[in-house]
Amino acid sequence: MKNILLILGILLILCGNGVAQEEEENQENVDPFSDYSEYEQSAEEEADIYFFRYGRMISAHLQLGYRGFTDVLKQLYMPSASYGLNLTYFFDIRLAMYLSFLVSDHEFILSTDNGTTTGNLSFTFLSIGIKNYFNTELLVWPLSEINPYYFVGFNQSNRTLTLSELSDIPAKDSTLGLEFGFGVELPLWNNRSYLGLQACYRYFNFIDENQFLIDPNSLTAIPVKPAGDSFDVLILLGTSF
Repeated sequence: MKNILLILGILLILCGNGVAQEEEENQENVDPFSDYSEYEQSAEEEADIYFFRYGRMISAHLQLGYRGFTDVLKQLYMPSASYGLNLTYFFDIRLAMYLSFLVSDHEFILSTDNGTTTGNLSFTFLSIGIKNYFNTELLVWPLSEINPYYFVGFNQSNRTLTLSELSDIPAKDSTLGLEFGFGVELPLWNNRSYLGLQACYRYFNFIDENQFLIDPNSLTAIPVKPAGDSFDVLILLGTSF
């Protein structure tokens, strides 16, 4: 019996020594001066490598579409085609900054009891803003294939109105506004070119929005205030660098 207890005691001592030695080796392998931010840096490096391999630095787009108006403006300004350019600079895979220039010409019609006044209205919009693409890994097919995004920005709205009766005296004014919208992009030709569809709503407030219009025929005020905003539906065709 004593021999058995002696053997068990020796085995316990040997096992204890083995466990203690293993713990000492594990402690020796741990670097007390290691910087855990190295793991974050590795993740950032992987994101940078992915961006330079699969991402875009700059995209240039041609824009062509339809521009309309809301509220009272849709009765005064007829809808027409709009066209222009768009440049986009990418900070990473999803976040980008855009610069857009759009032009359109519209027919102006003002009908009163004294007759109808017609003319031509030219709009130019210079916009700058932020564009953010949705994470396609979280989207279901087919949304993941068309790169959906949303954007918000500021714009400089310039308006030139030329009446038929006063063709030598065009009225020019400008104002700052806000814009927002969403769009999608379909990759073409090995992801170097894109065909897109974009909808944009622009909020602006010209100086005469809360003033009554003057009838050019009678030079009297009429109870019409040119309040309203504009919207665009655009097709974009672009390439990336």
